[in-house]
Order: sequence, then structure tokens, then C-alpha cells
Amino acid sequence: MHQPIRMRNILIATVATICAAALTFSVTIWKTSGHLVWSDGLAYFMYAKSIVLDADTDLTNEYREISSVYPPRALASLSANIQSTPDGSHVKVPWPPGDGLATAPFYALGYGLELLVANVSGRPADPYGIIPQIFFGIASIAYGLLGILATFWLCNRLATAGIAWMATLATFLGGPAIFYVFVDPSMAHAPSYGLVALLVLVWYRQWKEGITVTGMAFCGFLLGLLVTIRFQNVLFGTLAFPLLQQYIASVRGRNLLYLPLAGLAGFLAPLSLLLAASADIAGSGASTSWLPGGVITINRVPIDLKSPFFLDVLFSCRHGLFYWTPIAALGTLGLAVTTARKDAISVTFLLTILLQVYLIGGLGIVGSYDHGQPPATSWNDHWMGGTSFSMRYLTECTPLFGAGLAYLLSFRPALTRLLIPVLPVLVAWNLLLILAYGMNTISHSYCVTFTGMLNGIGEAVRTVFGLLT
Repeated sequence: MHQPIRMRNILIATVATICAAALTFSVTIWKTSGHLVWSDGLAYFMYAKSIVLDADTDLTNEYREISSVYPPRALASLSANIQSTPDGSHVKVPWPPGDGLATAPFYALGYGLELLVANVSGRPADPYGIIPQIFFGIASIAYGLLGILATFWLCNRLATAGIAWMATLATFLGGPAIFYVFVDPSMAHAPSYGLVALLVLVWYRQWKEGITVTGMAFCGFLLGLLVTIRFQNVLFGTLAFPLLQQYIASVRGRNLLYLPLAGLAGFLAPLSLLLAASADIAGSGASTSWLPGGVITINRVPIDLKSPFFLDVLFSCRHGLFYWTPIAALGTLGLAVTTARKDAISVTFLLTILLQVYLIGGLGIVGSYDHGQPPATSWNDHWMGGTSFSMRYLTECTPLFGAGLAYLLSFRPALTRLLIPVLPVLVAWNLLLILAYGMNTISHSYCVTFTGMLNGIGEAVRTVFGLLT
């Protein structure tokens, strides 16, 4: 069943990616008056700059410098979330520094080119200039390609090569991942998506080909790195349980420790970055507290353990994943069908997705509990009212949806024939929604009905047609 990827296909994918990135980056830079990095992405960009040029994760200098470079509207999200230490000597941010680490090599390349251009032009190098920004964005493209290739390799182990390509490209092009790889590349979701796909692939090989010390250590390292990028990624730790169960069942009384310890050591290694970040800024470490009503706060973020918006995460007309991207619903259906047949891989993937939805359904606003009880709409405003395309918090689950879609396309030949013509329609719908979102013809923050989507798409298409003619 498994077939290697042909070099021609890799070249085609690379050329298509470069062309798409050139177009989307140009549009983003034009819309933001000369900037590719924007909003929350500024924190990750500053982390990359600080790691490369200062060898630390203290963003105090970067925040003061970037405040004179960017307009206030671009700094709104950053300024709202940043805090100063009691003595005012340092700033601290709620976002972890892992994305800066993952993108630092690309920033370093961009800054190197910036130095060269600056020397030739006779001007001082700008660490926040457009060249470092573009290379920072290229990091998202590279991790997006990693995510596509790793997802294909995974799906090709579950289905034929043709079905694997259909499932991989449909879930990428028809879901939120493409938006955060190409249109909003400064967010942490693209590196996170690529590394999750790699983790799942390595995990699958351990599952099917035998557990090894190096494999467990690498899985642990990837999971630890993912946690430093987005704390929610710790939920992908569910992948460890079936591996440990398989290992315990196979060793039968022999030493049970060295393989789990290898995974734990790999997991803890990248977490030292978080410890270093806490050391850089006194008092910036994560804090945890319990509040009445089943609410826990972690690093100023309240989480309602009742997950009151669990179903809204999937079906809300604001940012519900299934509502905006039905291909994810098909992938989940494929996992559910194979779970009913007691497929251990599907069970693990489906559980991971449900845990992610459970967490998102309980998330509140950063700092909303700092001074007492928050307003009743805190959770609603945090993710349902926030600006995002589709349910961006589930972008990292794209490889799992791809596996589920590969299962579904392989389930029955008649079902395959029925779905094949549907997938391009769903992909086209998603791409048109991205166009409408980018041109502000549909809301970024509020409920968008299907009629509103159609009207917004129509307006966006007419505008583009008018510009071209």
C-alpha cells in the first residue's frame, strides 16, 4: 500500500507553494501598510529576534523597540496582554516562546540577508524590517509543507496513495490550516501543525514497526517542543498511552523503565526553554489557581471544567469548525466509523480531538479573573467573538482529520465514488471563504450565516473581477 513520494510531485508542490506564498504575502503586506507580521504574531516574531540576536527570551527591549516601528492598531492585542514586572524593568507575555525557537533559523537567515542588503545600501540593518519578516513567514510555509508531507506519509499507510493524496490535500485546502500557513503566517499554528503531523507519523511508525529508544525520545522531544509553542498541545500526549500499553504487554516482566524514561527525557529537554523564559523575567512563570464553580486558571487563563461551549466549538455560526469547514466533519466521521470497528488508532485520534474541543469549550479571557468574577460572556467573547478564520485552535488536528478522511474514503467503494466529487466543492468553498474573509466582506468576529457567506463570497468575487477588468 505504501508508496514513496515521487520527486516530481515534491517539485510541483514546492513551486505551487512558492507561487501561492508570493501572492498571499504580497496581499497581506499591501493590506497592512508594509508589514507581514501582525497582531499576536508580533510576540512570536519578537521571540525569534530575541533568541537569535540576544540569546534569551526576555522581550523587554523588543517590545520597546517595536512600539516605535508598528502603528498602535497592530500592537493592540500585544499591548492588551503584555504586563510589566512590579519594578517596571521587564515585560512579560502570556504566549510561550517555543514558536520563536521553531522559527529562529528562518529569522536568522532573514536577518543575515538584511545585513547584506543594509551594507550594500549604506543603511543600518533593521531587525524588524520586511526582509526578516518575510523569512519569518517562510517558516510557516516550510512547516506547512512538512505538515502536508507527514500527513500524506501517514495516510498512505492507512490507504492507497491516491486516497492518501486526496485526504491530505482536502483537509489542508478545505480547513483552517491553509489560512494560517499562507494568509496569516506569523501565528504559531503553522509550525505547530507541521510538528504535530511529524509527531503523529513518528508515533505511527513506533506503533506499527516496533518501539525503540530513539523513537520514544524523538516522540517525547516533539511533544515537549509542541507544548512550548502552544500549551494546549500537551493534549497530544494521549498518543503515549497506547504505546506504553503495547510496550508493557510485550516486555512481560523485563525492565519497563528505559523506554518510558527515554520518552520523558525527550519531553523535558525542550521544556527547559520555558524554565529559561521564567528565569529571564522574574515572576513570569505559569501560575495555577482554583476558583468556585469548577473553574481553574492557568497563567491567568480561566478554564471552566464544565466546557459550556463544547458543541459551539464545532457548530457555532461564529467560528464552529464543522460549520465553517465541513471536511473536518467528514474526517471526524471517518474516525468514528473505524472507532466503532475497534480500531485503536482511530480511538486515539478521536479521543485527542474530543479533548481539544473540551478544552476550547471551557477557555476564558486572559486575565478576566484578575480582579474578581468575570462577565458572563467571557468565554463567549474569548474564542467565539475573537478575530479568527474558522476554529483556528483546532488547526493542529488537521493530520488527524486527514487520517479520518482517508479511512472514510477507503470504507466502501460506493462511498468513495460519492465523496470524490464532493471534496473539490468543499475545498473551493473554503478558499472562497478565505477570499471573502481577507476582503472583509464577511465578519471576522460575529455569526456568519450561510446566506451571509454566499453574499460575502459574491461581493468578494465581484470586487476581484472588477479589479482585474
